[in-house]
Amino acid sequence: MTELPALGAENALAVAGSRWARACAKLPRLILHTGTPKTGTTALQQALFRHGDALLEHGVWYPPMRVDPVEKKHHYLVQAFTGADAGALAEAFDEIVAGAPPRTRTIVLSAEGLFNGWWDYPPEGKALLRHLGTLFELEMWTCFREPLAFALSQYAQLLRNPRLYSPAYGLDVGLDEILDNAWFAQRLDYLGFVVEAEAVIGAGRQRLFRYGPDIVERIFRALGAEPPAQNPPDVHPSLRTAGVDLMRVVNRYDLPPQPKAVAVGFVLELDRLMGERAEPLRASPACAERIRRMTQRSWSEIEARLE
Repeated sequence: MTELPALGAENALAVAGSRWARACAKLPRLILHTGTPKTGTTALQQALFRHGDALLEHGVWYPPMRVDPVEKKHHYLVQAFTGADAGALAEAFDEIVAGAPPRTRTIVLSAEGLFNGWWDYPPEGKALLRHLGTLFELEMWTCFREPLAFALSQYAQLLRNPRLYSPAYGLDVGLDEILDNAWFAQRLDYLGFVVEAEAVIGAGRQRLFRYGPDIVERIFRALGAEPPAQNPPDVHPSLRTAGVDLMRVVNRYDLPPQPKAVAVGFVLELDRLMGERAEPLRASPACAERIRRMTQRSWSEIEARLE
C-alpha cells in the first residue's frame, strides 16, 4: 500500500479533532460497520435506526443525521474518503460529536461502500480514516460472505448499476467474463482488504463476521444490546437467472443513468413476478472452480478469524 501522507495542522479534520478533544474528556468508541454486498447490511441499518432508543439504554448510538432517507446508511463516509474531503468529514463529525446523547459510549456508523470503495480511496482519503483512529477508539466491523456466493450476488448487482461509475458496472457479460475484470476480481481479495485496513487503522481494530440469516441478532449482541424481536425482511434480494438475462439485454444499449434506472425497475418487477419459478443464479462448474482457486488462500485465512 502507498505510504499515507500526514495531515497538516491546518487540515479541516485535524482542526476539528483538536476542537473535539478540548470539548470532550474522552470521545466515544467509534465502530465503522461495512461488508460485502448481500450480507444483511440494509436490514441491519434499518434495525439500528429503528431501535435507536433501545440501543441508547446500552450506550450505543446510531446517528440519525445525514443517513440515507430510505436505506438509513451513512454513505457520506464513502464519498468523503473517495474525494479525500476533510472538510465534509469534519462537518459531519461536528454534528455527531455535538449531537451525541449524554449516555453515548459507542457510536456506530454503517456503509456497505466502505468495503466496495476501499480500492478507490486515494492515499489522502485513507489518511483521513487513519486520523479518525487517533481521535476515537476506532474499530471496523466487516461482514463477509462465502466468496462464490459473494461473486454471484456482486455480479447480479453490478449489472444493475450505471456504467459510468465503474469499469465493472452495467456490462453485457457473463460471470466467467467478469472474473477477468480487474475491478471485480479485486473485490474478491478479502485478505488484501483486511491487511490494508489494519495498516491504516491499526492491528487488532477489526472484527470479522460471517454472514448468516441471524447477522442482525449477532451484531446487536456484539454491541452488548438485545436484538430486535423480529428481523427486517431481505430488502434487496438478488436477481435470478431470468432477471440477469434481461439485465444483460438492457446493458447492450448503454442507457444514460435515468433511463437505466427505469429499466432496472422493470427488470426487478419482472424478476419478482417470476419468483421461485425462475432458476436461481448459479455458476458453471468451471467458473465455480476458478473462483475457488482465486480466493482459496484469502478465504482460508479470513475464515479462521470470522466470528
